[in-house]
Amino acid sequence: MNTYTAVVSIHPEKHLAEAAFYLHSSLTPGSIRLTPASIEHLCTQYQQIVLLMPATTNDAFQQGSQNSREAFLLELFQQFADIHRTTLKISKDRNAPSVAADGCVTSVQTWYEKHGADVNTIAESYFWFLPAWTKKWVRVKRDMNQMTISAAGLPLLQLQKEKKQLPTTISSWKITGGLLTSKRKPAVGRLWFMKSKLRSGLCYAALTHYEPSVPAVFYKWTQAPLHKLVMHQFALYRYRLSRRSRQS
Repeated sequence: MNTYTAVVSIHPEKHLAEAAFYLHSSLTPGSIRLTPASIEHLCTQYQQIVLLMPATTNDAFQQGSQNSREAFLLELFQQFADIHRTTLKISKDRNAPSVAADGCVTSVQTWYEKHGADVNTIAESYFWFLPAWTKKWVRVKRDMNQMTISAAGLPLLQLQKEKKQLPTTISSWKITGGLLTSKRKPAVGRLWFMKSKLRSGLCYAALTHYEPSVPAVFYKWTQAPLHKLVMHQFALYRYRLSRRSRQS
């Protein structure tokens, strides 16, 4: 393991440390993508990681409160750091400019559950929920660890479960294709489900580095509010389900 400190910021600042990185969906020098492999690489190569706040994925479109988005990133890094015994420190850098990735989307939603469901159960329930909530207008087909979400027989999204061993409170799904996903570059978008270790019952669902196939303006007024509505309904579904499970 390298003894140097890795600094993760929202903007490339080479003077901060010998190893300075910023979150971005591209592969430009100094950037790292928000993927399990990238976070694990930092945790195995450096004894200490400094996460500069405010933390952001640098995606151009951001949905969900800033507090929720920052909390998700903080806990994501912390949970990987814990299993690799890497020290994670937080520092503030409120004047740092961001470097937005054109066309990419981050969306983070949170909810509370009344019982301790496994994170993989929570993730799997999302794919059960979609057909039920839409009265089977949306269908989900499973092939091993790949899910295809379709409507009217058209594949909208294809997701593949992360093969790497993850912290037990994280489930990650790579968005690999579908009509709603851009084919301009290799897929780096992910759908995450995570249980908080800091606040009992708190759960996150996060979409990161997702690049839709439609133009940004069109996405903002169509797909974005629809995604927010679906995730809000899923959060209500999970909350009610957890209450019923606790009462039974």
